[in-house]
Amino acid sequence: MTKRFIIIALVLVLACGALFVSCKPDPVKDNKAIGEWFGEFLIPGEGENGGAYLDIYLNVKEDKTFEGEFEYTSEEPAKFTGTWTATSVNKGTVKFDVPDNSVLPDKVLNFYADDTNLIVYDAKDSGEAIVLTREAPNK
Repeated sequence: MTKRFIIIALVLVLACGALFVSCKPDPVKDNKAIGEWFGEFLIPGEGENGGAYLDIYLNVKEDKTFEGEFEYTSEEPAKFTGTWTATSVNKGTVKFDVPDNSVLPDKVLNFYADDTNLIVYDAKDSGEAIVLTREAPNK
């Protein structure tokens, strides 16, 4: 009877352990950043307007890549791509595929995402963060 009780208890503990492991969210597959995003970023400058606004469109994909475009009001959109990694379902890093003579940063930036906002920032720089708003739901 005692052996049977120990075996049943062991099976229950293993089953519960497997259940808890299977319920743990996958930082990449369940990442809040996956989806389509839109935002504006002010590029500082001199003159009457004090700079120019840059419209940013971004599509973050489940395969750990992203693509997007940014545009000034009077120019054709410039396209960009890159990769991302996740440290949790809300946080991670992005790295742009930077061509020569690009305005994109050639460094790894951090991101934080929730259901409505994606914030891209440099943890080492006290500069302004880029805040994007979700266009399409997280799939």
